[in-house]
Amino acid sequence: MRKPLIIIGIVLFLSACSTGQDASLPTLAGVEVVPDVTVTTEVQTDVVVPTDAPTATQLRRPTLPPPILTVTPTPTETPTVTPIAATPIPALVVSTPNADCNFFDVVYEESSIEFELGTSPKASWTAVNGAQLYRLALRQSSGFVINDNIYIAETTYTFPSDLFFEGFTYGWDVYPINNAGDQMCFAVGSELIPRRSRLPGS
Repeated sequence: MRKPLIIIGIVLFLSACSTGQDASLPTLAGVEVVPDVTVTTEVQTDVVVPTDAPTATQLRRPTLPPPILTVTPTPTETPTVTPIAATPIPALVVSTPNADCNFFDVVYEESSIEFELGTSPKASWTAVNGAQLYRLALRQSSGFVINDNIYIAETTYTFPSDLFFEGFTYGWDVYPINNAGDQMCFAVGSELIPRRSRLPGS
């Protein structure tokens, strides 16, 4: 296969030399020679755009509305701060004490402390100028109130004997009341101790 190709090449070479033609290299048989190709770019100018085709503006995405911004105006003047005035504390109203309250006390010489069970003990106190009534109360030492609504105009009082029992200790207190119904002085009082009487020779 190689020998015929060599022979053909020699023949072609000699033929070219004898004819005086262009001394360019011969073209081998079986080899395809691609001619120079000039590429011409044609621009079509008669393109018709249909009237119903969307334009570039129409193909754009819709524009979102601008965000709503709330603008707070900057104050131009410095606000005036008014100090809060302190509310004055009302002064305590102190009633003028009754001078007679300094001498308001129990009259121990006329009052019973220890007394014989079954008898009526007595309570006595000094008078207060301007007093209309005196409120007297009787209680057990445990705090049980026997009677606290005794109102009298005198400065002495005798308790009923049936209010007292053996084995208990009692106490009384009293305070003056003026014509307006107000307490005039602090209460004063004393205790009452009932004793069982002893029979002679016991």
